[in-house]
Amino acid sequence: MDQTKYWLTRCRTLWVGILVALAGQFYLTGWAEGFRISSAAVLYPILLVTLMRDRHRPDTGLVTALCVLVLRTGQDLAAGTGLADALILELPGAIFYLCYDALLCLFLRDRRTTSIRKLGLMFFLCDFLSNEANLALSSRLTSIREPLALSTLAWLALARALAEDGHTVHTFALKLPEALPPTLIEETTLARCEKADCIVLPLPVSDGAGRLNAPLGEGEVPLDQLMAQLPDRPYLCGGRVDGETRRLAEANGLTLRDYFAREELAVANAVPTAEGAVQLAMERLPITIHGARVLILGYGRVGQLTARRFAALGARVAVAARRCEALAWAQAEGYAGESLDRLRGWLCGYDLVVNTIPAPVLGREELADLKEGCLVLDLASRPGGVDRQAAAQLGIHPIHALGLPGKVAPVTAGLAIKTTIYLMLREAGY
Repeated sequence: MDQTKYWLTRCRTLWVGILVALAGQFYLTGWAEGFRISSAAVLYPILLVTLMRDRHRPDTGLVTALCVLVLRTGQDLAAGTGLADALILELPGAIFYLCYDALLCLFLRDRRTTSIRKLGLMFFLCDFLSNEANLALSSRLTSIREPLALSTLAWLALARALAEDGHTVHTFALKLPEALPPTLIEETTLARCEKADCIVLPLPVSDGAGRLNAPLGEGEVPLDQLMAQLPDRPYLCGGRVDGETRRLAEANGLTLRDYFAREELAVANAVPTAEGAVQLAMERLPITIHGARVLILGYGRVGQLTARRFAALGARVAVAARRCEALAWAQAEGYAGESLDRLRGWLCGYDLVVNTIPAPVLGREELADLKEGCLVLDLASRPGGVDRQAAAQLGIHPIHALGLPGKVAPVTAGLAIKTTIYLMLREAGY
């Protein structure tokens, strides 16, 4: 009898996971304009306090999370997304269900006798905290992948290009995957830094936790120890230098220049970013770029190049910008133009929306106005311009395409850094 009860419980647990995963493909609309919520968010708590009311461990949440992850990852893979990207995209949403069940088990020890009022309060609290965990994990996974944006090929291209130009190049915390030319030397310590003319730190310099961003290294390198060992004579530069890293450098008498802040590098990176956006659109859209209605948000370096490339492929391109002169330039290029503060109410006709503005642009109301199946690409640096929590609740999966230069054209990205460093050295009199 106990064995039968055990297997019945396991079957119920699996059925809950499957039902919730399938329900997540459908959305309920509400009384307010633009309101939409996943059916799974409504069904899941009901199942937990009915079918699974006698459970005191979050095993239902674990099974549900796995079912959701498998289904959504499979859909992404079928759409052409890579496995790693699909897992990073869908894992936070799956973890939501595990967190929800764990919190419900913690807050409600007896689900049979709890009042409706208390259940409602617990549902709200579990939903709020689980969504926060979802967003925190999503942000963390994105930040883990972002330092890897300048890939192995990019660093290899930079090192090889410098060596081919006649320089003797020493690498540290950078395990290169192929045989090295004689002028490219791997170092395991910083003992020979005194002889260097220029020291190039990675992009970004910090991993966000006080360590050198060295995904290709064989161990962790604390930034405070690194800065203490670097000599002050060589020209020192790095990419996307944050305040803490700059303070560490200054505390050790070092001047750290940021090559990522240079306009020439920003322009060079805009080219592979725009091409990467076209590549993503071709992979994800079920229609051709030719004839597609495309909206570009922002008309700076990336916005201009992205608009030109989509237009060249036959897309019907519109541009939304805040500055009147940017809109004038867009219209001079033949694109439709609209002010950013007038987005609401006219987004429903686009097949693709590409954001290049690193500030909140697409909130709940704007996202709810998008037609079903509209692809949203966010090319802006963190935190991006899309309300990701609202998007998740609306069943929209925006792609925050960080670090495209290093992903789609790593060799070009490495060579662009080399050119920028040469210009900086020339300006400094080297």
